[in-house]
Amino acid sequence: MTSNGPTETETNRALAQGMYQAVLGGDTERFLAFVSPEVVVEEPEFLSYGGKYQGFAGFQELFATLASKFDLAGMTVDRLVVDGDYVCAFGRVPILGGDDLVSFAERSIFENGKVINFRVYLYDTGDLGVGRDPEKLVL
Repeated sequence: MTSNGPTETETNRALAQGMYQAVLGGDTERFLAFVSPEVVVEEPEFLSYGGKYQGFAGFQELFATLASKFDLAGMTVDRLVVDGDYVCAFGRVPILGGDDLVSFAERSIFENGKVINFRVYLYDTGDLGVGRDPEKLVL
């Protein structure tokens, strides 16, 4: 178990809420303030941009890719589950240029008030074109 008690959990819950509010408000600078310079992001391998992104430069590259594919301001976070330094967000994000939503779970690990690791899980992948003709994949 990672929890050091309710104080750490509640602190990280407030940080995560602030981080997602920054995304929803389109405040990239504020959002990036929650991210460690040594961050590692793990995206599902089946995506065209899937894999690991390391460091702040890698994270910014990924964020630009995500902003070109998803309506990040239209994202909804339905639930945050927090235990110590682990935060899981469950939500939906619209694909740009259509009506489809992608459901996701995102696990974040906080250390000293910053996210050091994001791991993204997608489900309802039919909206992405997974399992269809590879020429017609959305992402």
